[in-house]
Amino acid sequence: MKDEQKSKKQLIAELEILRRHITEQQGKGETLQQSEVRYRALVENAQDAIYIISISGGFEYVNPAFERLFGYPSAEVCTKDFNFLSLVHPPGQEFIMKRREDRKEGEAGPSLYEFNGITKKGEVRFVEASSVPLPGHGEKIMGLLRDITERKQIEDKLAKYQQVLEVSQKELKKFSRQILSVREEERKNLSAILHEEVGNIAIVLSLEFAAIEQEIKDHHLSKALKTISKSKLMLKKHVGRLKKIAAQLRPPDLEIMGLVDALSEYFASIMKRINIKIDFTSDLGGKKIDDRTAIILYRIVQESTNNVIKHSKAQKVRITMQSREKGIELDIWDDGKGWNPQNEHKHSYKHLGIRGMREMAESLKGTLQITTGPGKGTEISVRLPW
Repeated sequence: MKDEQKSKKQLIAELEILRRHITEQQGKGETLQQSEVRYRALVENAQDAIYIISISGGFEYVNPAFERLFGYPSAEVCTKDFNFLSLVHPPGQEFIMKRREDRKEGEAGPSLYEFNGITKKGEVRFVEASSVPLPGHGEKIMGLLRDITERKQIEDKLAKYQQVLEVSQKELKKFSRQILSVREEERKNLSAILHEEVGNIAIVLSLEFAAIEQEIKDHHLSKALKTISKSKLMLKKHVGRLKKIAAQLRPPDLEIMGLVDALSEYFASIMKRINIKIDFTSDLGGKKIDDRTAIILYRIVQESTNNVIKHSKAQKVRITMQSREKGIELDIWDDGKGWNPQNEHKHSYKHLGIRGMREMAESLKGTLQITTGPGKGTEISVRLPW
């Protein structure tokens, strides 16, 4: 903004210097022709377009910068058939005509204004203009034009980027609130599950120990041994459920077996419980993958598979994970019912799950793309750099 104001002040100052020069030379007794000759010498090499025009709109002089800006040669511009409005894009002609009428009636309009100019080739240029009456030349006007097209384009881009940034910030805040809400809900559910599991273990073991104690007191040792054996099986079952809960929080197989074997075990356990075919192939078996990348790949696969099981009604899932020169490619495809991506916001579980997976991929400077449609199944493509 400061640079723009400085540019406008500079434009007005340059025009005023030219006007004063002509006035001063005439004060020294120069004729109109002599003054214009001296004026031309000053403006021939100017970077901004400079012109002299009658109040009716006909040009009497334009400098080379004017010719470069609009593409018209001086000989074509300085004719009775050429008018200032020929340089103005039609939507802005009404403003220029009103400005001319106000000047005829003696009303001083703004010394600095902008309009959309149009070149001989039909290109639209943003122009900043300043004009002043030319002393001693009757009703002639001297004007200076500056091409600000590039500046306007930058301003428009900045405005668009600002809008995108504001929308992104709002979405980020909304997503953060959703994440906090989901995390709190997960903690609540986990707390309830752990409380139930541990409570059940405590009750069962308390009853079993009481029974064993009584059987020992009654000298029923064989019966007490059977009760102890039964208690061990029950304890093993409950501990297994606790381990399963812990595995959902942080799969231990990742550290012990590695990503590929851990996923293979994960898919095998799913196919034992659910009637679904999962075809998993990978060439990463011998590749060293850092812990963060491994856990993110695992979580993306886990979230995608859960969505397939819960919502897609798919019979087949194909998952490929391959090593490429630039990084890792993960593709997850299912033959389910698919969905309309434009209606993603209507399904909070999809919206949040997809956003979460995309956030995870982007945290490693990767990408996640989804291809789907009603009745077309769904394909998720993840690309992570090494």
